[in-house]
Amino acid sequence: MDADEARARRRASGRKTLEEGIRQDSERARELDEHLAELRLEQQFLDAMEHQHMTAADLARRVKRQPAG
Repeated sequence: MDADEARARRRASGRKTLEEGIRQDSERARELDEHLAELRLEQQFLDAMEHQHMTAADLARRVKRQPAG
């Protein structure tokens, strides 16, 4: 059984996805949306850095901070 088949079986049995369960609680749904927005912003930074062939160390130097790690 592959992942798609397993997912179809769970759906057929009436089980909800993790996201569906979280979204039933408005506070948890709000928190999830905030985290997703943060991840999208982080991904935009990473995409821009990749487009400019910039490393994390390059970015740290540009903003006058110590590189992480």
